[in-house]
Amino acid sequence: MLIALFSILIYVALRFELIYGLGAISALVHDVIITLGVFSFFNLTFDLSVLAAILAVIGYSLNAVSYTHLTLPTNRE
Repeated sequence: MLIALFSILIYVALRFELIYGLGAISALVHDVIITLGVFSFFNLTFDLSVLAAILAVIGYSLNAVSYTHLTLPTNRE
C-alpha cells in the first residue's frame, strides 16, 4: 500500500504545479487517514478486501483531484 501511495505522490508531484500538487497530496492523505480512522475507531478487522477498498478510495480521490486541478486553470483564464 505504501508503494502505491508513494507512486501516486510522485505522479502528482510531476503532473501538477506546486500549489495544485500540495492540495492534491493533502487530499489523498486526508481521505486515507479518515478511512483508516473509521476502521480504527470502530475496531474493525483489516484484511485484503479492506486494503482493496482503501486503494479504491485512493483511486477515486486521485481521479477527482485530477479532474478538479485540470479544469481549474482553464476556468481561471
